[in-house]
Amino acid sequence: AVLVETTGAEDAAVVDNVFNDAAGTATGDGVRDGKHSDSGDYIIETAVVAVTKSSVVISDPVNGTSNPKRIPGAVVEYTITITNTGSADATGLNVSDSLDGNTTYVAGTIVVDGTAEDDDAAGADEADPNGASFDGTSLVSAAIADVAATTGSKTVVFRVTVD
Repeated sequence: AVLVETTGAEDAAVVDNVFNDAAGTATGDGVRDGKHSDSGDYIIETAVVAVTKSSVVISDPVNGTSNPKRIPGAVVEYTITITNTGSADATGLNVSDSLDGNTTYVAGTIVVDGTAEDDDAAGADEADPNGASFDGTSLVSAAIADVAATTGSKTVVFRVTVD
């Protein structure tokens, strides 16, 4: 059906269809045809986060710090690295790691992005962007406020003793 404007005066016995739109950008989208189109460009940015965990043996009770082995009594340092290769900052990240059942957390060893943290889940350091804690049994966690886009990274480091 072809739509046309109603001519003449208002007629109470007739229902008029009123289209008050302009021509859009799509082909076939005319003035007052009940259609209106538009187009636009959108840039969608997202964070692309990767998490890696590595470890190094710091010392053991037999060899000390000279070529130490992962034996009972050895101190092992874990590093969790969070990287962002995306086009947007990654924000509000929470990182946690469960300790192996054959290890014991070394008190006072949590360091987040170069800043030493205390071990509890309360206090001044938990209010800053690097808040980290040990739950007293087997979980080390850290709240990372943000990791910058493209090449940003943050680290969480802690130590355990092999039982």
